[in-house]
Amino acid sequence: MNDKPQDIIPSSGEAIDQISILEEGSPSISQDGDASISGPGVCDPETVSAQQTKAPSQPFEDLMLNEFIAYMLRSPVRTWRRLQTAANLTGRYQSTGVLIPAGAALINTDELRLSGFQKKHLRLRRFLRLEYLRITMYALAMLSGFIGSVIVRGDSNASGPDEYVLQSGAPYLWLGFTLWIAADVAGQLPRIKSNWRSYTRSERALWVARILPGLIMLTALYQFAQSMGAPREFIADLAGSALRTFLGGFLLLTVLRIAGRFLRRASMAPARMNQSSGPRIEREWSVHRGLLQTVGTNELGRWRLAIFVAAPICSAYVWANTYGNHIETSTILIWLLSIVLWAFAFAPLRWNFFDWATDRVDILRRVRWRQNRLLLLALALIMLLGFNLRFTDLDSSPPQMISDHVENVKDAHSIRHNNYRPILFTQYSAREPLHYYLLVALSWLPGQEVDRYAFSLLSAIEGLLTLPLIFWLALELMGRRDQRFGQVYGLIVTALVAVSLWHITMSRQGFRITLCPLLMTWSLIFYTRALRYNHRTDYVKAGLLLGFGLISYQPMQMLSVIYIVGIAIALLAKRHSWRAGLGYAVNFALLVFTAFVVFLPLFHVWVEYPGLGLMRQTQSIFGDALMSTEERLGFLSQNGVPALLSNFRLTALMFHHSSDFVWISAIHNEPAADPLTATFILLGTAAWLTLMFRRRDPAILLVPAALILMLVVPSLALAHPNYSPHYMRALGSLCPIFLIAAFPLALFCKEIHRTFPRPLGVIIAASVAASAILYAYDYSSRMYFERYTKHYLLRAQPHRQAGAVLRGFAESDGSYGNAFSLPYPHWWDNRAVGMEAGSPEWFNAIEEVEQLPEYLRRASERQDELRLDPNRDLLFFYSQNNHDAALRLRRWFPQGRPMRHDLELESKSFYSYRVPALGWEGLHEFLDDNA
Repeated sequence: MNDKPQDIIPSSGEAIDQISILEEGSPSISQDGDASISGPGVCDPETVSAQQTKAPSQPFEDLMLNEFIAYMLRSPVRTWRRLQTAANLTGRYQSTGVLIPAGAALINTDELRLSGFQKKHLRLRRFLRLEYLRITMYALAMLSGFIGSVIVRGDSNASGPDEYVLQSGAPYLWLGFTLWIAADVAGQLPRIKSNWRSYTRSERALWVARILPGLIMLTALYQFAQSMGAPREFIADLAGSALRTFLGGFLLLTVLRIAGRFLRRASMAPARMNQSSGPRIEREWSVHRGLLQTVGTNELGRWRLAIFVAAPICSAYVWANTYGNHIETSTILIWLLSIVLWAFAFAPLRWNFFDWATDRVDILRRVRWRQNRLLLLALALIMLLGFNLRFTDLDSSPPQMISDHVENVKDAHSIRHNNYRPILFTQYSAREPLHYYLLVALSWLPGQEVDRYAFSLLSAIEGLLTLPLIFWLALELMGRRDQRFGQVYGLIVTALVAVSLWHITMSRQGFRITLCPLLMTWSLIFYTRALRYNHRTDYVKAGLLLGFGLISYQPMQMLSVIYIVGIAIALLAKRHSWRAGLGYAVNFALLVFTAFVVFLPLFHVWVEYPGLGLMRQTQSIFGDALMSTEERLGFLSQNGVPALLSNFRLTALMFHHSSDFVWISAIHNEPAADPLTATFILLGTAAWLTLMFRRRDPAILLVPAALILMLVVPSLALAHPNYSPHYMRALGSLCPIFLIAAFPLALFCKEIHRTFPRPLGVIIAASVAASAILYAYDYSSRMYFERYTKHYLLRAQPHRQAGAVLRGFAESDGSYGNAFSLPYPHWWDNRAVGMEAGSPEWFNAIEEVEQLPEYLRRASERQDELRLDPNRDLLFFYSQNNHDAALRLRRWFPQGRPMRHDLELESKSFYSYRVPALGWEGLHEFLDDNA
């Protein structure tokens, strides 16, 4: 006779009834899926019969709808438990056999022979499983958020953002936000229940008491958000009231947390301290404490001592040779040498470059390329998408030069050809130097010149390099705990940035703003590791990149504040010993010092010319008018807080509702993100909130702090209310905003992959992610190459077409010195015409038509390449609306002939007037009669 007990297979309804009858006996499921019963009354027939009288007598799936409602009204708790059991039991059957209580049966679904009616109920129970409910809630949250994002965008043809559409779409946005948080909380229910059972009665009371301050703080945040949309005269009072309410709730919550900590210490027995209420999750990050060991000079070695002597000498030489806002090429080389020397000086004690290089080679050899081929293929496809959107038609889109391009090309041209070596460019506001010197280095490559295309090429390269760096940062944030999820998350972040209309537009402009997300992302990679592990090398690398960021673009100055906040978060998120806290402080001091070494030349300019250092910041806050200290304090006391909060609200809404008024940065009434990406930003905020509660990781906590601080930068334009939102100045927030935006999509794909059987789950998850990315790609490509180009041409002047005419004239019967432009209000930037024609020095703009003869006299007396040659033809440009210029040219040069240059946009058409060569005699006769 076989010793193995024969399986008794009851109907699913009988099994569920037996589970339900014995719920008071606390059935528990072990790690391998076996069910067991513990508690009093499990085997007592009287208890079982008593519970059977309370529970529905017939199988649960046979209940009609009216019977189910009746049982819910009569005994809602017990009926709901039976519903949960019916929903969860089938999912447990699918993996292994489950031991039914009271020795009833060992059920295996492969052996079940169900009727059609029972199969329908089986599908219903599968659908009611927690995983499917979470996926459904996630999908509904995405749908609701997408509908709200489409509504709040309003009409693109409207004159400006409409508050009515914002109020109409806000309920859908709040619904999506709430559904996502509810789904995240539902996913943590087993863990919450496990922790709740381990608490004592007093601890449970304290947790319930925390609900009140939590609700107070949430209400205060909602009131604070609403106050930012109020009229400016009421913003300060409403925001102050909300802030006081929030601080009151936070104080009450802090008191309850301290009370709970003391209560836990007083009541917790040593046995209970060692008891595990569930699977313990290992800490993802640990603090390095080896920094504070005393190091003698005999341990440093000769080379390290020589570096410690040479590094300060090089820095002192850089300081001594950067007076007058000028730096020579030799000083630049010594400055770079000082940076390398200081980096080697702070390297680990036993660090050796050759050992380091050997380790890097060994790491590359250990990489399993075949196992990661799908990851590398996906990353290559994403990079291809990003390359296509940033380099396609780069020479013709943006289609025209503007004055900012002119200033950039002029300064870079002077650096290369005129020995112009400024540290801070001051002729057109105060501009940081890194981007311009990189452009000069790029111009030395074969086939490159200092022109607008070179600037656009450089910014496109910087934008493309941001993509692999943000993938690296995403891996650092998420990859250690769940590497597969970290890889998927990194791919989604990279893809969203690659197809982002906002980043594409900025990457093709040719401005230094693209260095901001590049260097910020690169620096945050090492700072994330520094906060978790407190290794000195990570601080040094982050400090070096921070220093280069400070000489690249103004908003990078806020990154210094972000790093201070990060250290505070690292010390407060976990209770460290004094030794670990001191290690953080010393390492952060090294970060500050290494950043200062890179920033040294620009800091010297700040010291020598105090007004230049913060000139752009003061102009943004107080305007261009000169103001005394008392006037500035009065302005801040009256308008500071209301203007800041109002600007911050518009900046925060720039992904959903508001739009930039600067036409070179954005399309009219078009937010910075497409509707789907805007939905992910909204849901990502909710998902990141729950992530912060689950993981007290300083790197995770730093991301929303960095986002808020970077959005403050464009909001500081207090004197210019129409400057908010400002897409260029807000580009520093690109890294944290897309880290948050990609998180809900990655979670949704992970939940699908985990819930559905393979390969169906993989196919559905990949299809969802690919569909979202392709939607954003199609939206961005259409918006940029169609709507944005048309919008740009409507406001830009036809410098390129005029430059082509000028170049053709100079290469035929004329010269650059024989071409002139007649004035008209709000017309051309004639320097741009010369640059498009290949002559950056051309600027033959006549201020008044009456001065044309005198201007021709001075042009004939010049001794440079723009000298007027009477033996060659003359050419005059004038606007189609400048009728006075046309009459005067006909009167002065009756032998000339006008030509209309028709463009696609009729309003941009212009005229040229060509005069045959006068010769020296004809020129002198003209000057004698008219000059």
